Amino acid sequence: MAYIPDPWVTGGLSIAQSAREILFYYCARADQDTGRTIVSPEKTSQDLGIRKDHVSENDCRLIREGLIVITRDDNGGRVIQLAHPWQSREERQKSALNGARKQGSQVMGSAPQRRPKRKSIRKRSSQDLGTTQDLGNSTQILGSSTQDLGKSPQDLGNSTQDLGNSTQDLGLHIRNNQPINQPNDQPINHGTGADAPGADAPAESITKERCYDLFVEHFRTVGGYEAPYDSKKDADFTQTQKLIKTCQQNNWPLTERKFLLALQNYLTTPQGSHTLADLAGRFSSFFKGALDRYSKPVDAPTKQSLSERNKAAVEEAMRRRGLKPASELNVIDIKSRRV
Repeated sequence: MAYIPDPWVTGGLSIAQSAREILFYYCARADQDTGRTIVSPEKTSQDLGIRKDHVSENDCRLIREGLIVITRDDNGGRVIQLAHPWQSREERQKSALNGARKQGSQVMGSAPQRRPKRKSIRKRSSQDLGTTQDLGNSTQILGSSTQDLGKSPQDLGNSTQDLGNSTQDLGLHIRNNQPINQPNDQPINHGTGADAPGADAPAESITKERCYDLFVEHFRTVGGYEAPYDSKKDADFTQTQKLIKTCQQNNWPLTERKFLLALQNYLTTPQGSHTLADLAGRFSSFFKGALDRYSKPVDAPTKQSLSERNKAAVEEAMRRRGLKPASELNVIDIKSRRV
């Protein structure tokens, strides 16, 4: 049985309905322990009755939302990896077990605790002392005990003196640091900017060599190319270094995460060829999103032509008058009207 996270089921996905159907289709096929499935766009299009190019466009949406990751296996198969909040069977069992433990600890913590009874130590000691006095043979022992008890106050006096010395040392320590029960007029410096204890370190900019390595790595896995990347290193490095310099001048460092986001959108855009120099030259466009085969944003709203708007207005007017438009008439209705 397929596992689908509760936020996806309860409508927590801000994606199109077609993309949602494809995501649930991947969940139904995915392995419950690894979250992976190998399926081609042709198979997905055949099973769901969706065009192949629409499957690719919806895959781009799911990648941008961080819901799936598409890679290639050793045989060139297309591997779909479900991402967070999807969980494996082992992770779901652990979360359920932790939830049961928390619930049990809350129930145990709400149980009333009984206060322990205090034992009357003084009464028992007096009773034991009385029995010792009643014994005639134990008077000598009792006397020696009182002598030893007489020595105890002296030791106790010495202890009080040591305690007095300790209080004096404690007073010196307090005076050297801060007075007790007096307001502290010195302001507390919580730190701002880079001096703050929780301030994040500035993000490091990626190098042109690292950009080249990432492009070569994803060229076959994400772009779907079988042959390795035919590099023009001079043009690639020149454009990439220019892009990195422009980002630094505008106080917007080009990190590896930003570059990978634009790289995913670029390699999933259908076009004749893909090069690192082309990506660097149009980085801002692909960082925003992928393009379709007409070089337009995938999520851009479609515009109706004037004839389509007029046709829609005529059909709406016919429905108001109780008539069926021609697009809603079937073969039986047409034959009946002819007869």
